[in-house]
Amino acid sequence: MFLPIKPYKEAHADFNRAYLEMVLRATKGDVPRAAIAAGHNRTQFYQRLRRAGITPADFRKPKTS
Repeated sequence: MFLPIKPYKEAHADFNRAYLEMVLRATKGDVPRAAIAAGHNRTQFYQRLRRAGITPADFRKPKTS
């Protein structure tokens, strides 16, 4: 019987993306706070976001004028 299991590399990338999105939602897109919460420095956190194709601005509330 074949189980619909993703290859490790793909599953790992999915987990990382979901984790980064969760941290950004919790901090409302505040990258310095998100980096601290994730246990990384800001530069490392930005690198991880870039690799995952995530834009922090997408998690910030739009400014009302």
